[in-house]
Amino acid sequence: MSIHDDDEPVSFLLIDFVPVITDQIDKLKTMFRNPKIPFSYRFDNCRQIGNLEIEEMTRYDFKLSYRYDCLVGITTNSVYIIDRKMKILLNSFALEGSLIHTLDDDHDEIYNISPSESNADTILLNKYHLGEFIKGKNLPEPVYSSEAGYSNPFGMVVFNGKNTRFLIVLDDFASHLKITDCETGCLITNTILTISPDACALELISRSEIMIGCSGLTSIYEIDENLFGLGKEALKLIVSMHTESSSSDFYSIVHDELNRKIMVSDAEDNTIIVLRKDDLQLVQKQKCNDNISGMCLDKQTGELFVCYEKGLVVYQ
Repeated sequence: MSIHDDDEPVSFLLIDFVPVITDQIDKLKTMFRNPKIPFSYRFDNCRQIGNLEIEEMTRYDFKLSYRYDCLVGITTNSVYIIDRKMKILLNSFALEGSLIHTLDDDHDEIYNISPSESNADTILLNKYHLGEFIKGKNLPEPVYSSEAGYSNPFGMVVFNGKNTRFLIVLDDFASHLKITDCETGCLITNTILTISPDACALELISRSEIMIGCSGLTSIYEIDENLFGLGKEALKLIVSMHTESSSSDFYSIVHDELNRKIMVSDAEDNTIIVLRKDDLQLVQKQKCNDNISGMCLDKQTGELFVCYEKGLVVYQ
């Protein structure tokens, strides 16, 4: 006997939750496999890493790649790749005239700004595949080289928009930020990102918040992507705080999510300044013995990597 007395067909709607569930499971696996350890802020148990031949009086920066388990450092004339766990030099090659660089680890990309080889007055934005950049013995061919209108950039970050990824660039003490399309390398026009003048460092500290370090002032702004290209102000000031010194030369900003703190390297005073994220109040100042520049924090191991004139140092 049939379950149904009529002859009407029965329809079943099958909903596939597998992709969503799989993605969530992968994220959980990653979280448990790589538990986050907070930085101690004791600034002890430090040691120098690798045998780096840093050019004299050079300021430089290292960026972390969790994808490739390494640190990528670029000085004025060289690239250094260091094993994140073993703390040993894996690779190095020449790169003349580099100004700044940043990674997009999620998309396997690295961006570098440097003068053109044929014309030193022309500043180029160069995009590379991160894997090729790390593993090669020489500088690989770029995905593109673009004249994006920079003159003397101090810092840049990748901003993941709703549908487009952008590079936000701090250029030559300007009172506004410049923004570039990551895919094309083209400057985005009619976009106003006004900041305090004399800015010298920047860092994204959340999905839509950016911190700017100026001489004697630190500020956090909210980015409104909906106003890009409309000729309207796309930054809203959230909080700002004057520093003790008006002659600060901020070089690098690190956001410590676990401790809700922000670390700033002051290259003028050779000091690491620790601020509370919520209100930018001063929490701690750590005096350094050598010329300090870039910093990066391993959010899984709680290790802070600091760039000094004589080499890279790690604090636990």
